Amino acid sequence: GGELISLSANNNPQVQYEQAQYFVDNKVDVLIIIPQDLNQAANAVEIAKRAGVKVISYDRLIRNADLDLYISFDNTKVGELVAERLLEEVPSGNYVIINGAPTDNNGYLVNQGYKNVLAPFLANGDINIVYEDWAENWQPEKAYEFTSRLLLDGVDFDAVIAANDGLA
Repeated sequence: GGELISLSANNNPQVQYEQAQYFVDNKVDVLIIIPQDLNQAANAVEIAKRAGVKVISYDRLIRNADLDLYISFDNTKVGELVAERLLEEVPSGNYVIINGAPTDNNGYLVNQGYKNVLAPFLANGDINIVYEDWAENWQPEKAYEFTSRLLLDGVDFDAVIAANDGLA
């Protein structure tokens, strides 16, 4: 019996904050945020809580905020599954890792998953990580920039682990 009203901030944290303010001003019962900027989103949570609005952080954890609920995936398991699948295709060689946003806890959890699976392969020398970096704001352009630079510099690599489909 509920009604869902949805807006997209198109990856703009300031617009997302303004949209949260709009929803609070219009007296929504629950505000669900898929945060772009985990720190700035805490400001949106604060204004919602002051107005008595329940807040759910979906997919990405808003830090330093009084959330009512956080819903996400098992991001460590996601990283493990990605690494396991890549090892089926490329069981040895030089790997590149392109992580998500350094401000997003999910990126660290996915990375932990890769490393859980890759650890024995790294230890015995079957896999060598020749490059690893973080794509600010999950920008696909960053992944393109990293891999282009590696190719232009003649870095030899056999596989790339990317933290999401956009970066891939």
